Formats: sequence, C-alpha cells, structure tokens
Amino acid sequence: MKAATDKPFKVAFLGPAQNSIIVDDRHYNDNVALAMDIAAALNTELKYLQGQGLEALQLIDVLPPYTQEMWQIEVMNRMFDGLEGVTKLWHICYGSVDGQTDVWEDKGKDMMPLFSEANVDAVHIEFTHREFGELEDFRGFPDDKALGIGVIDSKDTNIETPEQVADRIRKVLNADIVPPERLLIMPDCGLGYFSRSVASAKLKAMGDGVRMMREEL
Repeated sequence: MKAATDKPFKVAFLGPAQNSIIVDDRHYNDNVALAMDIAAALNTELKYLQGQGLEALQLIDVLPPYTQEMWQIEVMNRMFDGLEGVTKLWHICYGSVDGQTDVWEDKGKDMMPLFSEANVDAVHIEFTHREFGELEDFRGFPDDKALGIGVIDSKDTNIETPEQVADRIRKVLNADIVPPERLLIMPDCGLGYFSRSVASAKLKAMGDGVRMMREEL
C-alpha cells in the first residue's frame, strides 16, 4: 500500500474472538485460550506492520451483537498491547454479505460495556440502514472514543444526495450524542459488495455532504 499511494489508508482484518469461532479447533478445546493465542500472534504481526509504516487499522467484528461476554475484549486488548501510535478502529458488523442483515435486533445498549473497556480509538456501526433507531441507545457512549456513524446505506443501491447525507449528520449532531470532534462519518458496512460505479458515487455523495456540514459548523 505504501508503494501504491502516499495517501492515508487503513488495514482491515478479523480479530481473535471471531477467528476463534471460525477456525476448526483440534487442539485447545477451549475457545478463550485459542482466542488469546490468536491475539498474541496478531499482536506480533501488527507490530511488524507498524514497523513497515502502518498508521491505522480496522478490526471487523461480527461477534459482539451475538454475545457481550467480556473475554472478547480481553483478547482484543491483548492483541493491541503495546501498539501505540496506530489509530485503532473497531467496526461492529450487523451483517452485510450480499446486502443481507444478520442481526435485526438493536444491540447498541447491550454492547456499551464492551465499548467502554476496549482499547480502541473509535467504534463504527451502521446507522442509516437501521434508520438511526439506536441513536438514543448511544447516549452513554464512552467519552474517550470517537463514534463512527454510517451515513451511506450499503444495502440499497440507490445513490444518496449530499443533502441527504448532511441531514443524517445533522440528526446525530442535534441529538448531542458526541461532539463534532468525536464524530466520524463513514458508510454502513458492506459497500465493497457494490459495483465500483455505485460505490464511488455513494462515497462522493458522502464527501460532499460532509463538506456541506463543515460549512454549517
């Protein structure tokens, strides 16, 4: 990536908790012990990548909506141990493959204790496709982290207008959940499944909508 661009980028990957569920465990017979060793291996890999110039990473995670057991945060924090100076984003996925929602229930309030204990700089979750129904549940969001809100619907191929994007950002700011400096504007999860032309147009609308709101602020 550093050979391809001089612009900022992030590396995305699945974390130790989710990987411990996916892999075929023929040795540990202990999901948490397996996850902790995966975390240690990933910690070594991430420190190596940091030495190669990695500045930002994104943990893609589908597990927290299903279970809020704290062991998954313990293994996450082990993975990030000593990884200072790298921006760490935690993406919570409600489902996105081929535009399918996997988790229909609102889980934001249930996940809040996980958010508080996670050693990350930002938490990102879809909002637009869920029609911002969880907004009030995020009123207790930890004040040491940024909140990434999805303002582009990644399960709908219709392309938003910049005005629609600005309205969605304004809705969150008016709710006074987090101040503007702790609000990250992002798409909902799943934009990678769209055609390049649709994804590009949606991202352009997002950027234009952000510029409109910055002028207001």
